[in-house]
Amino acid sequence: MLAAVIAGALAAEDRDVAKHVAAIAPGSRAVNVIWFSAGGEAAPYATLDRHVRRDLRTATDRPAVATSLYRESQLGGGPFLSLGAVDGLGRWVRVRSGRLPRPCTPRRCEVFVVRGGGPIPDMPGLRLVPVGTGDVVSATLFGDAVPSLGLHQSEFVRQMARYHRPAPPPLVLANGVAGLDRWPRLRDAYRAYGWVVPLDRRLVRSWSVASLADRIEHARSTLEAEEFGFNVEAPTDELHAAADSGRVVARRLFLLGGEAVALLLAFAILAGARLRPDVEASRQRLVASGVRSWQIWLQTATEAAAPAVLGTAVGWAAGSTAAAVIASRAGEPVGAVLRHSVVSGGGVAAWLLLALVAALLLLVTLALRPLSVSGLSLTPLDVAALGAVAAVAVALARGSADAGSLLSGNGTGVVLLLLPVLVAFAAAVVVARLLPPALRVLERVVPRDALSLRLASLALARRPGYASVAVGFVVVSVGLALFAETYRWTLVRGQHDQAAFAVPADYVASVDTSKLVPVRAAVNPELARSLGGRFVTRQGGSIEGAAALGNVGVLGLDPETLRTIGGWRSDFASRSPSQLERMIAWHGSTGLRGAPLPRAATRLVLPVQVKGTEIGVVAIVRRRTGQFIPLSLGTTRGSRPQQLVRTLPAAARGGVLVAFRFVPPPRLLEHGGDQGGPAVGTVFFGRPRAGNVALTDYTDWRGTAGVQRLRRGDGIRFSLTLSPLVDTYLRPRQPTDGRPLPAVVSPRLGAIAGRNGVFGVNVAGQGILFRAVAVARRFPSATSQDTTDFVVADRDALVTALNAAQPGAGFPTELWLDPPASRRAALAERLRRPPFDVLSVASRAGLERRLRTDPVSRAAVAMLEAAALTALVLALVGLGLGIVAERRDDAAELFDLEAQGLAPPSLRRQLGLRSLLVAGGGVVGGALTALVLSVLVVGFVELTANAGVPNPPLVLAVDWPVVLLAAAAATAAAAVLVFLVIARAFRRATPERYG
Repeated sequence: MLAAVIAGALAAEDRDVAKHVAAIAPGSRAVNVIWFSAGGEAAPYATLDRHVRRDLRTATDRPAVATSLYRESQLGGGPFLSLGAVDGLGRWVRVRSGRLPRPCTPRRCEVFVVRGGGPIPDMPGLRLVPVGTGDVVSATLFGDAVPSLGLHQSEFVRQMARYHRPAPPPLVLANGVAGLDRWPRLRDAYRAYGWVVPLDRRLVRSWSVASLADRIEHARSTLEAEEFGFNVEAPTDELHAAADSGRVVARRLFLLGGEAVALLLAFAILAGARLRPDVEASRQRLVASGVRSWQIWLQTATEAAAPAVLGTAVGWAAGSTAAAVIASRAGEPVGAVLRHSVVSGGGVAAWLLLALVAALLLLVTLALRPLSVSGLSLTPLDVAALGAVAAVAVALARGSADAGSLLSGNGTGVVLLLLPVLVAFAAAVVVARLLPPALRVLERVVPRDALSLRLASLALARRPGYASVAVGFVVVSVGLALFAETYRWTLVRGQHDQAAFAVPADYVASVDTSKLVPVRAAVNPELARSLGGRFVTRQGGSIEGAAALGNVGVLGLDPETLRTIGGWRSDFASRSPSQLERMIAWHGSTGLRGAPLPRAATRLVLPVQVKGTEIGVVAIVRRRTGQFIPLSLGTTRGSRPQQLVRTLPAAARGGVLVAFRFVPPPRLLEHGGDQGGPAVGTVFFGRPRAGNVALTDYTDWRGTAGVQRLRRGDGIRFSLTLSPLVDTYLRPRQPTDGRPLPAVVSPRLGAIAGRNGVFGVNVAGQGILFRAVAVARRFPSATSQDTTDFVVADRDALVTALNAAQPGAGFPTELWLDPPASRRAALAERLRRPPFDVLSVASRAGLERRLRTDPVSRAAVAMLEAAALTALVLALVGLGLGIVAERRDDAAELFDLEAQGLAPPSLRRQLGLRSLLVAGGGVVGGALTALVLSVLVVGFVELTANAGVPNPPLVLAVDWPVVLLAAAAATAAAAVLVFLVIARAFRRATPERYG
């Protein structure tokens, strides 16, 4: 099994490396050597080519593809043209019409049209003959230039038209760089030569990626030191990162290999205990015959080494066969995987080490006297168990095993990967020590009339040596089987929790960064309500002066969304979502106040008088749809009373005037406030009118920073200080003014909150006050790898507070949809159509499916399933061997009991009860071992099934239906096994001598 683990870990590592390499941008997924020439400075191409290929051979034996691109120009005085060449052009283009060009020659150069749009030169010294059209199919060929190269002409023209740019000239490619380079009219043209080695799947493998990156770096240094001035571009940092990630994956899977080692060593002890009586008898005969002690020890060592080496070799071969099957099913090259794993130098060394450890353990078992039953004597096994416990304690005291510790390959990470071996070994020794006194107690408490049970417990109490070993083996097997199943289900549940934590609704629609269409603009509230969706506001925040709190997630949820949020676990906070919803509920109105505009009004008039400066005034109107429209009313002139007038657009009519924003004078805007300090003046605003309706008397209006000494009368008069660094408003008092928003916060924010739990966060550039009413360790979707601190508040209150600080700053950014199960399929189809096609739609089920189908995750789960099954089978094998051994070793006692008249059914029942006691003790010890091992591994190995950082952390979970079903099946199999072994015993008419 260990061989399969080693090979499986390598296959999973290779798949992980492939995943990381595939994530590199296509234009950068190659080694690119570039040489630029300004006309007249061109070195001979043959010289450049020879130098580049010689140095690239030190990095990879794959030949580079040569390319050339000439600057877009009027070659030879003709029309504008983009011209290039590629060696072996047919591999890199797709023909749409015509054919591929033949190699370029000094007399005729056939070209392939990648982008049309104008005439192609055909003149003496540059005879270009188009023979086909098509597209470049590899983004690695020309690097960052290929996005425009691969476009069809119609699409390219359409995209250029969007930005009012003229269509580009034709782009044509010749077949062969050297042939095109020899044309006379190109001798002095500006050009760029390139040599490209694509980093595809055949070249980048887990066993060579690190050395490949190092060789590329060496080749880069050599080429860039050349006198020709080469520039080398290669994703070596990404390759090293992929190698590191792959190593974490492999070492993560080696945790499962620890189970295989533990099972092998436990089986070696069982075999040693079984062989010990024969070895002891043989040793006594040799001593009686006068054989020297060293010869006896040599024979014992040979008897221990032969089965250990042979058994390890057979197991290694079986594991290699299983590894070949696993690699083949995973799409990996079987020969390469085996060559770099089980039959590599490291693999052979692992096999030899395993065989040596098994042989030494078998030798110690054969040489040791039976386990001590009384007194305080210590055996080497006791000392080894104490050492194992100490190693585990030291490792756990030093910390947990995350990706960094596993990558380092030593210290805590390595010890934690050996947890199954250390814990299982210690548990087996503890159970073996506790079994003899437990059997003596059992023998005393068994009623006298329960003859078979009394005889069984008495027999085991008198000869507990082999029984202790058998129970220890069952403890290891059952414990590892239960641990493997529990850990498997914990990882599977972790994938579910991870998906639900990241996507706390069935579907979450947010802004697509490639289209930048706001959710509020794409989906109107009526459509959202019809689909059962709820809007959510998410903003980034920070706390000034706190370097560790530069990225705070601010989440605004409505009560129903918070109460029914997905991905919640009871370990996130001491209160439930329903309780948190009541605690952060905003009491009072949350609507943004303002002056309503009549729908029939066509003009907005503002009487104004300004002394001491000139200002611009912008009216902010909130539309009925919730969007904000800034309406510039113009700039004041002089200090006399005047009216600022603006025609109301149709979209603003019927809206609400929510603020006036002041614009500093041009001298401040042009020079950033450095010319003469801020603008200072006295302002009088009369009552604004829309049509014939006076909108407000400013009774409840206030100013923001820069507005002082407000005096109201037939209008409002105030002092004004303007700076281009601060937005200054005159607006109505809002419900959130002066009131901190109740919020659920992260532990760090709760710790820094001031008196009464109040603290400020800069949200979307605006200072917002919050009051910490509850602390949660985590909150679904509010935290990520980059954001660990969060604030969760009432959505409507948060939006109002943001818009009060800066109108338009508060708006819904996401739409969460939780349809009934009967409508999920229809909604999934609906989300693929407009208006959702301009948004980014995340699916919880889709994310969970991607996590479960990840190659590394599938390998981890499959290996745990195989480990659990193997351990259960070995437990049954150990139980069967124990019954056979008991029948053979106690042959004399059984003969005496039968001769004394004990009925054969009673004898068979006694053997069965012995097996039941051994199995029962092993199952109880195994369950406790599995519990301890599961708690330690889940608590200290901070990695998910795909070797990522768990967010949220893993929580121990048991798939009780599977465990109970496996227990029932194992019990039935054990009962059948025991019945088959003892059914034929004591069947003769007269007592028989056994063994």
